[in-house]
Amino acid sequence: MPAAAPAAPPAPPVAPAPTVPADGTVARFVGTATQLPAATAALLDQLAQDKRARWEIKGYSERQVNKTAREVALARALAVRKELLARGVPAQNLRVKYSTEEAREAVTVLPQTAEGARAEAPAPAPAKAAAPAAPAAAPRPAAKR
Repeated sequence: MPAAAPAAPPAPPVAPAPTVPADGTVARFVGTATQLPAATAALLDQLAQDKRARWEIKGYSERQVNKTAREVALARALAVRKELLARGVPAQNLRVKYSTEEAREAVTVLPQTAEGARAEAPAPAPAKAAAPAAPAAAPRPAAKR
């Protein structure tokens, strides 16, 4: 009777694919760094799967700490835009913004609504007017050229 072949070692467990957090943070930075961390690539791969999605990319750098915060925040957002373009996301589906108001060094990518606003920020309801509207003013005569 022939000897049984040794069993193959079990395959190593497959790590779950990284997911973009609810706040949309795809990269965190220290100081004035603008080069994307290696872990960002997997998150951008995930976002780029839907070529029809519209994204708002926002770079952050705190101006209280950094004199060139605007340039740093914008460079970070543009680096993410470049990577999404390289993955086939159409340029017209990407909106780039920056903020120097918040105390964070990061880049977020959040979905846009049809109007271009971030999906999680619903528009406030218009306030009801207490008084009736004033009558419309008479039209002005056309200006002579």
